[in-house]
Amino acid sequence: MSLSTIPIEDCKKLGGILFTRYKVTGTRVIISNGNVTNINGIEIKNFGSHTNVSIIPYITVAAGVGMTKNEVENIVQRLRECFCDVKNRTGI
Repeated sequence: MSLSTIPIEDCKKLGGILFTRYKVTGTRVIISNGNVTNINGIEIKNFGSHTNVSIIPYITVAAGVGMTKNEVENIVQRLRECFCDVKNRTGI
């Protein structure tokens, strides 16, 4: 899911907010800013992202085989609450 309307500094905090305030695990916020990570002499641009190309920030949410519809709906509701919280704090 795109985070293009949320300022970068707030994107950086989003994963922590989801975990600590909303008890959501399995999320990962990706900010592909062009940074290069060096691992054993191999340079990886945008480490953790699915591409070397710098794109807008986005969030991924892990899903497990056997999840129920109710569990998915709970995660979506918590994401909504979190985004409203961030929106109200930042005024976006």
